[in-house]
Amino acid sequence: MERRSRSHLHGRHRLAGARQRPGCAGPGHQHPVPAAHHRRPVRHRDVVGDHPGRLVPGLPPPGLPHGASSPPFRAERLAGDHGHHPLVDPVGTVHRARAGAVLRGCRQHRHRRLDLEAHTVRGTSTGATAEATAEVPPSLLLAGFGATNRAVARALLSRGHTVTAFDDGPDAATIAEAEALGLELQIAPDDRRLRQLVRAADAMIPTPGLPENHRALAAVLDGGVPTASEFDLARIWDSRPIAAVTGTSGKTTVTEMAVAALRCSGLEAVAAGNNDLPLVAAIEQTGADVFVVEASSFRLAHSLRFEPRAACWLNFAPDHLDIHRDLASYETSKARLWRWLPPGATAVANRLDPTVMAHLPEDRAAWTFAQQGPADWWCRAGMLTGPSGPVLSVRELRRAMPHDLANALAAAATATAIGATTEGLGQALRSFEPGSHRVELVASIGGVSFYDDSKATTPHATVAALRGFETAVLIAGGRNKGLDLRGLLDAVDCVSSVVAFGEAADEVAEVFAADRPVQVAADMGEAVELAASAAEPGSAVLLSPACASFDLYPSYEARGEDFARLVRDLADRSRCGTVPS
Repeated sequence: MERRSRSHLHGRHRLAGARQRPGCAGPGHQHPVPAAHHRRPVRHRDVVGDHPGRLVPGLPPPGLPHGASSPPFRAERLAGDHGHHPLVDPVGTVHRARAGAVLRGCRQHRHRRLDLEAHTVRGTSTGATAEATAEVPPSLLLAGFGATNRAVARALLSRGHTVTAFDDGPDAATIAEAEALGLELQIAPDDRRLRQLVRAADAMIPTPGLPENHRALAAVLDGGVPTASEFDLARIWDSRPIAAVTGTSGKTTVTEMAVAALRCSGLEAVAAGNNDLPLVAAIEQTGADVFVVEASSFRLAHSLRFEPRAACWLNFAPDHLDIHRDLASYETSKARLWRWLPPGATAVANRLDPTVMAHLPEDRAAWTFAQQGPADWWCRAGMLTGPSGPVLSVRELRRAMPHDLANALAAAATATAIGATTEGLGQALRSFEPGSHRVELVASIGGVSFYDDSKATTPHATVAALRGFETAVLIAGGRNKGLDLRGLLDAVDCVSSVVAFGEAADEVAEVFAADRPVQVAADMGEAVELAASAAEPGSAVLLSPACASFDLYPSYEARGEDFARLVRDLADRSRCGTVPS
């Protein structure tokens, strides 16, 4: 079946002959043909290799069948080539261990089954028994060895799996951690070595943020090897309920709010995912009742099956186009949040976002939220209100900018869907303080308030922040993530002037040049000085870059801390500044 049609089809010596030794069943051959050593000619379709006589030699027992019986359309003599095998067998090669011309064009069956996609009937936490139809395969390849995949490696190794990892540019600490785990980290393997690593694995787990055009993803596609994420591993290993939050902006804040609401409702909730605690590490906490997962598009894109009990999609806008192939791919990744919602799960959706609403599942329970209703969760007569009635007054929130209200409604809906009480919601939202670098007041100098919103790395996030101000001097720039910065003009009415900095300074300047005064700064220090000079008393200076930090800083946190330090220095010099305690 594997040899192309040509002369000398049956062997090298111009004589018809059996492909196996006399009486030996070849691997995978369901009907092996015995043949004599002396290579006498065999009449077409005969099954014996000796002279005709009074006795017919007995046939050896056939090997175990490799699949179903031949389909009925293979009637006798319909096929004139070789027997009637129902399958093209990838095992029984004729001369050496390789696939022939036919099989090279087919996707071959892998002998080590991958059961990650199977539905888990009942999972387990660490130390408990499990009854599940899903299992993690024996050998996994980790593409990239960042924080998440390091946690994945520890979890897999502790459970007896074989782990191989590669990284295109690890630092010394990453290499040392791999050595401590007993792994030989493959550093920037060439294409040949990468294909070998892929072929030896049952599945590959890409590091979150691996570009979709990375050669490792092409290699697994060519090799028929599936990709998975830490979410798949956690689903198989643990059965405790999960609430998931995704969106272009606001994920971290809503996740933290939901955790606070669940804790105030008497549940031990743990935040995990796209933060400092990967989900595979969080499930080691045996005291947790529920996990609230910040679900990035990177993790969702490679998840085989993600089954949260509550799943909130906050908003959608262009982002991460330096990672995803295009905007459609980014949208598809986000939509996977709701793809496998189990029966009884609840989808939570932003009613004002048309992209989000277009993906809302029709066969699952759903709640919508919007600052301005009607919606299931909305602000009604100055009250945050849910399906069961008012939760608390807007005036009771520590901060009530438009995006703060949307975040509070989303968190309340998500937490309620997985067990939070109305009393717990009210207690948590009254005391909630937004995290650092999220429109955080740094100081007031001469009647001008300085805010650090360094976490805003997209135009969508910057626009949301600007809409909380009547007027502000905007400091924006950094490394563009492949996004159209013209979206910043959606909040141009809130901008008095602009200071641009970083790699994208010229792009930012071009966006605002026709509408607002623009100055370009060489670094953050000059940006703070220029913005302070341009701001009028009663207004604000807002660092909300709309870009990543990696041109000048290792993280958005480092960028925000540098801004805050420079503002505090300015306050000390001015002798009229106040810094919050």
